Amino acid sequence: MDISQIRAYILGKKGAVEDYPFGPEDMTAKVGGKIFAFVNDRTKPYSISLKCEPTHVQYLRDTYTAISTAPYLSKIHWNHIIIDGTVPDDELIAMIEESYRLVVAGLTRVQRVALQQ
Repeated sequence: MDISQIRAYILGKKGAVEDYPFGPEDMTAKVGGKIFAFVNDRTKPYSISLKCEPTHVQYLRDTYTAISTAPYLSKIHWNHIIIDGTVPDDELIAMIEESYRLVVAGLTRVQRVALQQ
């Protein structure tokens, strides 16, 4: 997947909206007003930062050299992924799904129900 496909996949998630709260370089994807992805699709190297289960964070960093701690975010809950083709597409999709799922789980019941409709 290239960065435009990744961006489209992220924004295709139910209820996902893009926002630029930190300036024109850093797109965030939000669901229910909460960020589930940071996307750098303007400057190389392209990258994304995704929320992750704390028990899964270090495994991904140890497995892929393109995955590291996310700058300015919790080292326990977020990973930074350089889009260089070394992380398999299915793993990247699984990480996007996990990030989205974790953020949706933290929404209010009303917000979660609205996403299911």
